[in-house]
Formats: sequence, C-alpha cells, structure tokens
Amino acid sequence: MSNYDKLGFVYKKEILDRSIKPGFDNLISNADKLITGLNPFCGDEVKYHIKLKENILTNIYLEVEGCAIHKASSSFLCDVIINEKVLEVQSMCEEFISYFKKNNDENKEFKNEKLKIAIPLLDIKTNQIRIKCVLLSWNTMYNNLFSRNQ
Repeated sequence: MSNYDKLGFVYKKEILDRSIKPGFDNLISNADKLITGLNPFCGDEVKYHIKLKENILTNIYLEVEGCAIHKASSSFLCDVIINEKVLEVQSMCEEFISYFKKNNDENKEFKNEKLKIAIPLLDIKTNQIRIKCVLLSWNTMYNNLFSRNQ
C-alpha cells in the first residue's frame, strides 16, 4: 500500500479539488468586516472579507494560504455561511466545531442541512495533528464575526 493510499481519508477528491480552487475569489469593495486567522506553528492563514446586509452575509471574498485541508475547510465554510444570518452562522460553527471535540466518531450527522457539504472533512478527526487545519477557519469565524473591532 502506498503512502498516498494510507492518506486517502485525508486527501479525498473533494478536499483536493477545493484546495486547488477554493472559490470565493471575487474582490469585494468596501467590505463590512475583515476577519483574519493564523496558525503561527504551520503558517496556515485565512482572511474573510465579508459584506453584510440586514445582518445576513451576502458576499464573501476568501484569501487563504496553507495546506490542502485548511484551504478546503475554508472553502466549505464559505459555502455553508453565505446568505445566512449572523446568528445562524454562529450556530453552524458551534455544531461543526463540536463534532471534532466529541470523543466518539459514531454520529456523522448534522442538524443543520447546510453543514452536510462539509462531510468530506469529518474523517480527518482520526488524525489529531490535522484537526487544527480543519478548525482554523471555523474557529476564526466563530470567534470574530461578532466582535465590533474587526
């Protein structure tokens, strides 16, 4: 078995495709929020330029650097939160993050239907080192979307 075969759970086609082309690459002029996150240990970095209208995320411009898992996770997050109310984004981030903090792997179902798009990331839970790659964007969004000084 090749090393690539052993890592198939991490480098699924959906993850590789999104790491190559994360999307959300249309510049936004006059963004209402700039949210940034960095993992100083590995260099993964993310910047979300967000346009809000009536407390709904109407547009996102994504700048992302780092490993394939981080890029894919950032892209999935954008798909999940676009056109959602800020409070719903908070709830979805909580649900996604909590999956990786639970001790069991049995329940791979999400209450929120939009989170199902991120299911390709769930198997990464078995690789403790890569969980930080998955969660950087989700934690960044959750911890900063609501602050007034961003």
